[in-house]
Amino acid sequence: MGTIQHTSNSESTAAGKSLATFEKWLEATHQRLDDVGAVSLGVSYSDLNVFGDDAEKDFQRTVANYPLAYLNHLRSKLGRKTASRAHILRNGDGLVRSGQMLLVLGRPGSGCSTLLRTLAGQTHSLHVQNESKINYQGTMTP
Repeated sequence: MGTIQHTSNSESTAAGKSLATFEKWLEATHQRLDDVGAVSLGVSYSDLNVFGDDAEKDFQRTVANYPLAYLNHLRSKLGRKTASRAHILRNGDGLVRSGQMLLVLGRPGSGCSTLLRTLAGQTHSLHVQNESKINYQGTMTP
């Protein structure tokens, strides 16, 4: 005959209390957002081209790339600067409506962080092409 497993009353009671606590927290958080009047803003972008300087590129040091880093260091000391721009985002188009959540997934170095930094306006080490258009719910960026 098969065995029937029973959960103890204390386990089910603890799970029930945990769920009730979470639901109370969720309701309180939702109420606080309603009280504050949290702003929900949509964003659209088209022809998004973003460049970064290769010289500013930082990478994880490994045993394999230490010789390359050493050669680049010597090259910079000799005055041979090979600063070039890396095209990070190419002709990107997208739309995130008000109230939606954006999830960006990609391999390291694929431009996920660059996209999020650009949409957040943190472009101090990036170069956004003049023809790129970013619209924050009716407000265009220069």
